Amino acid sequence: MALYLLKFFLSILLLLVYSGTAHALLQPYCSVNSSDTNFKNNLHDLLKSITTGAQTNGGFFNDMVGTSSDQIYGLGICYADSNLTTCNSCLSIVASQITNDCPDSKDAGSWLESARYTLESGPCFIRYSNENFFSVADNTSYLMHNWNNYSDTELFANARNALFYQLISKTNTSAKMMASGEESVNEIGKLYGLLQCTRDLNHQECYKCLSSLISDLQPPSMPAYTVGVRYFGFSCFVHYEMFPIMLTPEGVECEV
Repeated sequence: MALYLLKFFLSILLLLVYSGTAHALLQPYCSVNSSDTNFKNNLHDLLKSITTGAQTNGGFFNDMVGTSSDQIYGLGICYADSNLTTCNSCLSIVASQITNDCPDSKDAGSWLESARYTLESGPCFIRYSNENFFSVADNTSYLMHNWNNYSDTELFANARNALFYQLISKTNTSAKMMASGEESVNEIGKLYGLLQCTRDLNHQECYKCLSSLISDLQPPSMPAYTVGVRYFGFSCFVHYEMFPIMLTPEGVECEV
């Protein structure tokens, strides 16, 4: 009961401090091209394959369905700070909603953010396209950030950049394209971070994606003293906080 109450209050806290929509799903990306019946049938099969495959493949799965003009490529990922035991349900929510939000799109992507739903499911992401996007970094993204700022801006900025440098180096040697860690801000405070790429990328493309998102978070685009950020990209993910980012057991295993 105590654990349930803790998760409940954490979810309320995240809703209060983070910017973004009031819905469980973050704003989807939808292309303007129109799909036909064969494409939609293939999309149904693809989304089913992704939602079941990611559950048994460590939180990531990519697949291709169909032939010729009806061919469709897709991937799904449950991030390392999500609960992979509910990976299937998280991706199922996104799969259902993305077909409603983007009914005629041949290229679409959408995220479920845990603070917008429950801490038991999410965050996760699904993308599909009629063009083969595998192995190429795409920086289409959605930013959420904490509205609070750290008082000593220079001290925090130095710690944040040191954390980014540490984690991007670790990610570049990780077989599962992710890394987590911490960096001291002062004697009593620490900054915690998680970087992760979709596993269709090689290390070079992963580095390119993360570098682009991290660059977006630098001044003047973004204050360097914002105390929490979740930056969701089509191909990578940047997350840092002033409190520990809890990885699932599967997420911890992904780092080795």
